Amino acid sequence: MDTHPKITVFMAVYNGERFLKEAIDSVLDQTFTDFELLIINDSSTDQSVRIINSYQDPRIRLLHNEKNLGVVETRNRGLKEAKGEFLAILDCDDISPRRRLEKELNFLMKNPDFGAVGGATQLINEQGRPTGTIWKNAVPPEKVPATLLFMDCFSNSSMMLKMAALPTGGYRDFGGACDYDLFQRMSRRWQLWNLPEIMLRYRLHGQMMTTVQNQDQKRMAGEIAREQLTNLSISPSEEELLLHRTNFAHKGENILEFLDKRDQWLRKLKKANEIAGFYSEPAFSSVIADRWFMSCIANTRAGWPVWEKYKKSPLSKREKNLSPLARLAFRCAFKIKSGSNLI
Repeated sequence: MDTHPKITVFMAVYNGERFLKEAIDSVLDQTFTDFELLIINDSSTDQSVRIINSYQDPRIRLLHNEKNLGVVETRNRGLKEAKGEFLAILDCDDISPRRRLEKELNFLMKNPDFGAVGGATQLINEQGRPTGTIWKNAVPPEKVPATLLFMDCFSNSSMMLKMAALPTGGYRDFGGACDYDLFQRMSRRWQLWNLPEIMLRYRLHGQMMTTVQNQDQKRMAGEIAREQLTNLSISPSEEELLLHRTNFAHKGENILEFLDKRDQWLRKLKKANEIAGFYSEPAFSSVIADRWFMSCIANTRAGWPVWEKYKKSPLSKREKNLSPLARLAFRCAFKIKSGSNLI
């Protein structure tokens, strides 16, 4: 195998025997072939190692953690061990489309100002069949830094990173949200984007993170948001932090009161950035307007008063494209309900 492959495909494995073969096969079947598949076994106790060792492909490089180190330390070891100029990430239960490496590398080679690129994510079930849901993650590059103030707009297993663009220290100790933290730090110096094509088939299954781990990930994401808000000289209270990360009214809370609070918070952020100048304009104001629209359209079950609040706010978009406004008005008129809570 080439000792200096163009790409390192990094896969961390901990007790991943159930779907591991499909993940590995999807890498070995790539149209672009100048890569190493760096697999770090985080002290698995199942048949994961046996499955990996059943392959004879010289592009596979298997390393072992002497003890279970967890996601952050294992990923940082992957960064240190990678030999490629670019790093593609894939979890051991997901699948990469056959031309993923080719397309992502081609984009990064042609666009030197970009430090990372991902793509749309297709959700699949345990049997590998599409669920019908696709996360398009369609955020324009100029809006990415401000969007990352509110949410992670990248699917980690779809991402290819330029090794030279990695921030000092690699992944920080934010548990399952460490990739979110990495991307928002990268966005301060590099452009990031998602290709409009599907670059990941993301598997939903019963062995995914437990509820406790999921709650911890959300808590860590909140801490990342809190840290980012200091760039605007804002030290949010717990109530403000929850308000920052929530686009929907909490159960039992008056929706109109929630929208008043959300409107005030977003205006506070806009004013703070006018003073701090941390995020580029007009992209930041556009993202603020996007979040306000999403807050309103997520709460149209409260009816026409939501439309009135939207129109009265100075955050509301004044665009020639009337389609989003028509959709909001229609949903308000018929009190259409929306889905989940945190975005």
